[in-house]
Amino acid sequence: MVIFQYFYFEYLINLYQFYYLIHSCESIRTIPCDYALCCMFLPGDHLVLIGCKNGSLQIASLDSASIVETVQGHEENQSVWTMCMTPDRQSFLSGGSDKKIQFWNFELKDEKDDNSKKVRKRLSFEQKRSFDIGEDVLALKITPNNRYFVAALMDTTVKVFFMDSCQMFLSLYGHSQPVLCLDISSDSRLVITGSSDRNIKIWGLDFGDCHRSLFAHDDTITAIQFVPKTHLFFSVSKDNRLKYWDADKFLHIQTLDGHCGEIRCMSITNNGMHIVTAAHDRSIRLWERTEEPLILDEEKEQEREAQFENEMENDEFILPGETNKEIGLATLKTIESLKGAESIIESLDIWREEKLKLAEHETTQKALGKEIPSPPPHIMLQALGSGYTAERFVLESLRKISASDLEATLLLLPFDYVQKLLSLLIYYLDRFQSPELCIKCAVFLIKIHHGVLTTSHQYLNIVEQLRTHCIDTVEKLRNNVGFNLAGLKLIQRQIEEQNDVILFADATQKLTSNETKKKRKKGKSSATILTIKGTSALA
Repeated sequence: MVIFQYFYFEYLINLYQFYYLIHSCESIRTIPCDYALCCMFLPGDHLVLIGCKNGSLQIASLDSASIVETVQGHEENQSVWTMCMTPDRQSFLSGGSDKKIQFWNFELKDEKDDNSKKVRKRLSFEQKRSFDIGEDVLALKITPNNRYFVAALMDTTVKVFFMDSCQMFLSLYGHSQPVLCLDISSDSRLVITGSSDRNIKIWGLDFGDCHRSLFAHDDTITAIQFVPKTHLFFSVSKDNRLKYWDADKFLHIQTLDGHCGEIRCMSITNNGMHIVTAAHDRSIRLWERTEEPLILDEEKEQEREAQFENEMENDEFILPGETNKEIGLATLKTIESLKGAESIIESLDIWREEKLKLAEHETTQKALGKEIPSPPPHIMLQALGSGYTAERFVLESLRKISASDLEATLLLLPFDYVQKLLSLLIYYLDRFQSPELCIKCAVFLIKIHHGVLTTSHQYLNIVEQLRTHCIDTVEKLRNNVGFNLAGLKLIQRQIEEQNDVILFADATQKLTSNETKKKRKKGKSSATILTIKGTSALA
């Protein structure tokens, strides 16, 4: 037995029911029924028609929360996949895996009330005719002008039939997998189909031509529906997303994320202000249209950024010659590492440009034999202030990168920029500028690009200079640390002699004395407890 909750039904389109959904968001009815596959409200909005997996059609009363009638509408154990009501709400169609489309008319039946024994009218239905279509029927829709009905079949085609004679009018083919959902615009001009091939196709109902095929989702499309009185439509899929489209301009307007599981059904209100979606994450979401203007360029830019970040998280660096190891560098790209690499590349370009300008200036001076004004620095250097050199600009770009992102940033640098940076690191080490940072960068870059750097005499010269400068710089750092340590010890001795105190006493001595005191205290307390027990026993 499958339990269907009132607000969980697929077609949430009447204002009475929608009032409860918006203002309370609580289940007001739970109705036991057979395994349900589709459902819709009947005229009057107090009864719900349910299509079941066993081929039966059941009428559920929302007032009594019970099944009031069951009819074997299709062959036994043949699923009822779809149902749709005519625009005049006087009849409906049903289709299923028995390869038949059944036509039904609503009627009023006499029903005797058990309590009052009065006879009252109740809405029911009776079969009008049956149409054998030859394939499983997965989706059905009737045009708003009541002229055609459209059926999606298991053979991947969508066929259009005349409503009165059941003669085929058009055959829409193009999907590579079965169409699971379809809808017709309010003016009966467009048909949209969604398939498990992840494509949405927009068809013209006059000639059956395909206006456009859109690769819409990353998984099977489960539901699709026009906004009433427009050519805008929404689609949902197993990729957990709700998407908004324009069928005239063939544009993707917006993507709405929120569900954590496959979205299986969707319904839009008659005024198009609200959408209800239900998914496998056991949640029902209510979406409301806002008055905020939507700018397509901004939406596309946000989607591109989200897609880029997603690809970046799953993308890893591949180092030539690197073997597959379980332990290696943390090589996932991040936004911070990309920004850091871009800033280093930009600063190196400025440094290179300034270097070429100065070389050209010196050549011109020698050719003219007189001094000429120096060329103005780059506009970025001018903005940072007078005396701000290109070398300092590159060093500041390195300093701004956090230690956690430094290695990932250096991995993103192209090799020609690596060569420029190594040359500048020699310049910084020679002047003892940020020696720890420069040595860290130099060692990492040489380790990563060792194979290329050791195959050319030009690069070997750079590596040799870096080796010499690194050794000298480390030795200078050691001397500085030793000198500072000796100075601190001298200051300590002077303070101790002047004040007759001992600074920074040995922690081990203090710990030993504390442990001795604790043992003595524990011994005294233990002896006292034994004495009390002995006194009590004697008494």
